[in-house]
Amino acid sequence: MMSRTAGLENDCSFAEIVRREMDEVPELLAAHERGFSDTAGDSKSCYSSIDGTPISVAKHKHGLPPKEIRDDLDLLDFYFQSYVFRSLYHDQLRRWLQLFPRQQLMIIQSESFFQNEADTMNKVAEFLGLQPFEFREAEQLQRSWDAGASNASESPQDYAAMDDATRSILADFFEPFNQQLYHLIEEDFGWH
Repeated sequence: MMSRTAGLENDCSFAEIVRREMDEVPELLAAHERGFSDTAGDSKSCYSSIDGTPISVAKHKHGLPPKEIRDDLDLLDFYFQSYVFRSLYHDQLRRWLQLFPRQQLMIIQSESFFQNEADTMNKVAEFLGLQPFEFREAEQLQRSWDAGASNASESPQDYAAMDDATRSILADFFEPFNQQLYHLIEEDFGWH
């Protein structure tokens, strides 16, 4: 909805975009695994097929051919525009946990944060070994609104509910990935 409001998603519907992106996930996950395992440090394997051909991803516009990911900037652009791939938290956290022990990472569920921002921020400060600070939720909320609103006096807008069929397709798609995440971090966020 933010992208649509900003004029970036005026051609394809959300349902069309996520269906296209879901088809791209297996090849992208395989490429990311190859890239992460590449001991030479060649990032190109993160966005190339096994034979070195650049992976193509669908544009969010009707009639445009898929866009090849040719370099790191194209990959960064893809991460910014993707809705499905960047929501595969298991893939992202698994790579972090291969580099750092679990006790060095604090994973915060956004729903928990928004339910009690001050308490969550105090837990973060404690985790980081920082001095206690009096976090006030109203100030935090205003800052988050300021960052996303075109006018600081605006409140976040209400969005139309997601289509039930699209919600069901996404829930089914993400279920195995969420189960992998829960197993990895030994915590169930209850996303259904």
